[in-house]
Parts: sequence; structure tokens; C-alpha cells
Amino acid sequence: IIIGKKAFPAIPASSVLFQAQQPYVYQLIPLNAYLKGSDVSPKQSRQLKDLPASTLIAVEAPLVLGSLQSDHFPVRQGLNSGDRIAVSRSSMLSNGTPVRISAGAVK
Repeated sequence: IIIGKKAFPAIPASSVLFQAQQPYVYQLIPLNAYLKGSDVSPKQSRQLKDLPASTLIAVEAPLVLGSLQSDHFPVRQGLNSGDRIAVSRSSMLSNGTPVRISAGAVK
């Protein structure tokens, strides 16, 4: 018996990190949005303003995930369809790290 059906965006299991059993990913947001919405020190703000406006910044996004399905997790809360996330080298990132998308990564 199927009682209901709801579609959720899915992310690769390899992109999910855990801290104290809380899953999260690094969401990639535009530099301007990061500078407006974050508590950035004046020194960091000056450094970031020297970067191109198209720069993306990695920000921790806590998630509520569904059960693993074919190496992907359905995202119940924390991201919206179309949000950009880091899918490789995530363990090297920290909150506020500027990132560059490699040419072969964009689909």
C-alpha cells in the first residue's frame, strides 16, 4: 500500500559530511550574498572584496536527510532544488572558504 508520495531533491552520499552525527554539506553561495548575510570580520571582508564578484563561498548547511537510495540521500530540509553544493574535496573546506568550480564539474 502506498499512502503518499513526495519528491525530494537528492544529493550524492559522498558529498555529505557529519559533525556530531549531524549531516551537513557545503552550500556554495555568491560572494555578495555571503558578505551581506554573514558576520565577517573587517579583515576577511577586505580580502573577499578583492575577489571577482562571480566567486562562490562555501557555507555549512545542516540537513535533514531521508534514507540512502542508490548512493544518494533525499534532502528533507536544509537545501532547495537548484542550490549548489560542493561534491568533491568537501573535507578540505571550512565555513567562508572561496571556491572555484572546475570546468568539467558543471552539468
